[in-house]
Amino acid sequence: MKNFSSLLSLAWDNFKSNWPRFIGLALITFLFEVVLGLILYLVIIPQVGGNFNWQDLDLVLPAFINVLPQVIVILVLLALITYWLHLALYFAASSKEMALGKALMLAGQKYLAAIGLLIIYVLIMSAGFVFFIIPAIILGIYLVPVFPVLLFENKNPFSAISRSFSLVKGKWWPVFGRVALFALFLGGIYLILAISHLQYIAHLIEFVFWPIFLYCLYQELLSGEGLKA
Repeated sequence: MKNFSSLLSLAWDNFKSNWPRFIGLALITFLFEVVLGLILYLVIIPQVGGNFNWQDLDLVLPAFINVLPQVIVILVLLALITYWLHLALYFAASSKEMALGKALMLAGQKYLAAIGLLIIYVLIMSAGFVFFIIPAIILGIYLVPVFPVLLFENKNPFSAISRSFSLVKGKWWPVFGRVALFALFLGGIYLILAISHLQYIAHLIEFVFWPIFLYCLYQELLSGEGLKA
């Protein structure tokens, strides 16, 4: 397998070759967050009462309970849209010629299967955390390429999980090392930007570069089998 610096260089080259699409997807995410945030703060939250006072909690709590379903709908809608755009980033990373609209379309076609995989993924990781963090880390590394597998190998969620385990088998430590180093790398960038009060830019950088890096890592795992997606 390529070392971390080589993978990071591949991810950066991937971004540079298709940066308008990546930036476009990040801006779409930002736009949806702004619109839904405005609905939340300008329409829903004022229903609770403009002058919130903890001493009047008995008066505010019933109003908050009344708007809670609307708040949940907004948050769920935002999560679903963000996940769709997250999937589109994988497709944008897969080809220099991938148009923004096509990446969104392909992500939409795989969306229901990806939702099913996400639910199974969360259940597996939750089961791992029940037995403390070590099993969750072990399972998490075996599932690193699971979403690219689902998107690019035409598999259902369960066969994607099996395939992901197969790809990482015998390479667990190299995969762990590269993912851990990338997490530290992005964490350092986030910290620097947070100190400069640029947390949202840091969030967008993480949003864009995680799928790119994981796609490059997936391709590297495939190359170890003599395959290429």
